[in-house]
Order: sequence, then structure tokens, then C-alpha cells
Amino acid sequence: MQHQFQWSLPPDQWPLSDDEVHVWVADLANNQRFDELLGFLSQDELSKADRFRFSRDRHDYVIGRGLLREILGSYIETRPAILQFHYRENGKPWLANRSMKQNLNFNLSHSGGLLIIAVARNRELGIDLELVRPFSEMEAVASRCFSREEQVTLQYLKFPHKEKNFFRYWTRKEAGLKCSGTGISDQPDFNATRLNYVLREMEPAQGYLASLAVCGNPFVLKSWQWPRAGRQDQLETKFLRTENQPG
Repeated sequence: MQHQFQWSLPPDQWPLSDDEVHVWVADLANNQRFDELLGFLSQDELSKADRFRFSRDRHDYVIGRGLLREILGSYIETRPAILQFHYRENGKPWLANRSMKQNLNFNLSHSGGLLIIAVARNRELGIDLELVRPFSEMEAVASRCFSREEQVTLQYLKFPHKEKNFFRYWTRKEAGLKCSGTGISDQPDFNATRLNYVLREMEPAQGYLASLAVCGNPFVLKSWQWPRAGRQDQLETKFLRTENQPG
């Protein structure tokens, strides 16, 4: 499937200040850089990739992790392959090496062959992406995860408005809960707007919805499409560290 992106390609430089949040969208399905991005992965990530039952899932995982490393590496002037991740109890990743971290926070999501990554400094954030699609278990999921008011609203809507509003509710909740470190199933009546987050809704590509939850002071949102060919021509000049340099 050829995605119709709503966001433009990035400028030559994209410095990240404390009052900015950057959001990137990337194509997983049509990315031809599998071998290159596979070389960025750690042994643990390679082992996980080998455990996927279906080749498409393995492909998307490898592309997604490789692009995550490439994008984060561009901010901290570090080669993608030497980034180190640790994981919180809820599975949310963070940069493990203190010298690499530089107060960088990030979150990611993928759906329908697209990857979305949010990056900020000194603030927690969560992001969720969904391909808007027919969903046979929509009412059952809504009854478990959505508030009564949201369920009633969905009951009165018809296709395609019902599907779009379902995923709008879902991404808003999931983004807020990823910020707080919980999950939708834990708090079905959760309302992200009640927390100290700013919520932004986005349509990074035709047929997709995303929500971004960001805590802290007001911020400027910048969003771009990560080039399919990467930015190695520009990034190589920024990767000043080597695998042998102490962390």
C-alpha cells in the first residue's frame, strides 16, 4: 500500500530545544533498507526478531527498531548501533547509557505499516497511532475500555464516523496512559484531559489517526516524514562518537 503522507520532509537540521516536541512518521511497509537497519539492532533485538512467527511482523519490527535507533542517534550524535535501551515495568523503553541520554525522552507506536515516534527533552510523553479500519469487536472493546459517555456516542454513529471516533477515543486514551505508565485495560474510565497533559490529535497520513500526550510547560510541535532513504548523507557528519569510545 502506498501511503499518502500529510507531513513534509524535514529541513537539513532539526535541533531539539526544551520547548519543542518533534514527531516523525515513517513507512514500514515500503522500506527497502532492511539489511542496513538490521545491522543497527542489538543481540536482544535480533533474538526477538527471530521469534516472530510471520515474516511481515519480523520485517516491521526490524525496520521500526532500526529507524528508532537512527532517529534517536541523529539527536545525540551517536551511531544507531551503539544505543542502549532499558525498559520500565510497563515495557516503555528509555536510553540506558547516561552519557547518551542527554535528557532525551521518546515514545513510539505503529499500525498498518506506519511508524510514529515522538521525541522531547526533559518531559514525559506518549504517542499512539492507529489505521482507521472496520473492527468487528468494536462494541466489545468499547464496553471494556471506554467511558459510558463514549460508548453512547459510538452507538449513534454510522460508518465511517463510528470507526474514526472509536480510534480517536482509543489513541487519546492510549497516548495519555503511555505517559502515565499504565494501560487502557487498567482504567476504562480514564480521561487524559483530566491529567496535566496537553493532548494533540494528528493525521500523519491519509486514513490514520494519532494522538500525542505531553506533560510539562507549553511546547512547539514540529512534525515531519522520515525519508525512506534515511539521512546518512547529513547524519554521518553528526556521528562523532565511535563504538570504542567509553560511554
